[in-house]
Amino acid sequence: MNHVAKFAGKTAAEHKPDSLKGKTVLVTGSTRGIGLAVAKEMLARGANVMFHGTPKPDGKPSEEFREEFEALQAQYPLQKLAYRQCDIGDYDQVHTLMEETAKFGGGRIDVLVNNAGVQRQFSIDNLSIEDFDTVQKTNLYGPFYATKAALPFMRRGKSDDIAQIINMSSVHGIVPSPERSPY
Repeated sequence: MNHVAKFAGKTAAEHKPDSLKGKTVLVTGSTRGIGLAVAKEMLARGANVMFHGTPKPDGKPSEEFREEFEALQAQYPLQKLAYRQCDIGDYDQVHTLMEETAKFGGGRIDVLVNNAGVQRQFSIDNLSIEDFDTVQKTNLYGPFYATKAALPFMRRGKSDDIAQIINMSSVHGIVPSPERSPY
């Protein structure tokens, strides 16, 4: 099986460095890990990137992400970068995120990367209903909510470039584990 990552039908090696120049990209769950790496790659390809994170009690992103974000702003001074928090499992919050992203993007969203995800590592007999609901709302409802709310800003005319939705997944979605039952 070929596991070469493809974007718009091309492998990463086939893309030019400025292949997303001027495009508006939203990467959910992009304050760390794979989401942050994807957002950085989008910036490297010329995109304007809206970063997304889960709301924190103090309303601020982690210090580590703030430092990373400031470094990226300095590295890409000609591109727009922004950061918004929302609970990806809450449709009203996601709808607001999409409106803010579209405003950031001059009325459009060109690429949506559904990356946000959580897991709770408990055996099912020790898993709370609240933890189960959190995983389902984030991992199952989140991409649906984001896609539904983004579509009005992604529709194109026949002569326009295409918009893209990329749904990320994890090996834990297909490989069972007794400690990851809600996943």
